[in-house]
Amino acid sequence: MSEESKAKPTNNTIINLDDDPDFNNLLKVVLKRAGYQLFSATKPDDFAKLVKALDPALVMIDVNLDLGQGAGFTFLEALRNKLGLDLPVLVCSRRTSRADISRAMELGANDFISKPLDDTYLLQKLNIY
Repeated sequence: MSEESKAKPTNNTIINLDDDPDFNNLLKVVLKRAGYQLFSATKPDDFAKLVKALDPALVMIDVNLDLGQGAGFTFLEALRNKLGLDLPVLVCSRRTSRADISRAMELGANDFISKPLDDTYLLQKLNIY
């Protein structure tokens, strides 16, 4: 593999949808140390505006939002219907049953990361995309 093909994309912007401000702050610290720029939204409308304005390299979505248990699944499905499959989506959630992980993947998630966050594992996953 040539050095050119191993190079990271120049777009280091990630947008996260999670209604937990503490998680958003932790994620920002972890990603900043690794050279990423994180923008977080706590509401789907704000998240959608950020995605449109910033053209991120990747987005992260929690499936449990204040809107109701599993509201992130509905949003993930709507995001895929609107934007297609080009934008990588990582679901990051405390809901880690096989059924929840399968549902996220069926709705178009590229990957699933469980909470609490494992910094090293997250960064390894991000390097894939």
